Amino acid sequence: MEVKRTIPVKLSVPDDREEDLHQTIDQFNHACNYTVQRGRNDDGYLILNKSTIHDKVYHDLRDETDLPANLCVRAY
Repeated sequence: MEVKRTIPVKLSVPDDREEDLHQTIDQFNHACNYTVQRGRNDDGYLILNKSTIHDKVYHDLRDETDLPANLCVRAY
């Protein structure tokens, strides 16, 4: 049996970097929404195969956002 725990962690962000964090969150949110909108088969079901969804949305996410590769992958 696998046990998962969630630990709340307070993020200490310097005042001059808060806007950067908000931009990253907004772009990640956009990437997730983009994936849900574009990540469907012709029959309307979500694509669950990692390779197929990668081929369909990854390069668009990299072009449309300033997110690093690992956050684009996490978004889909």
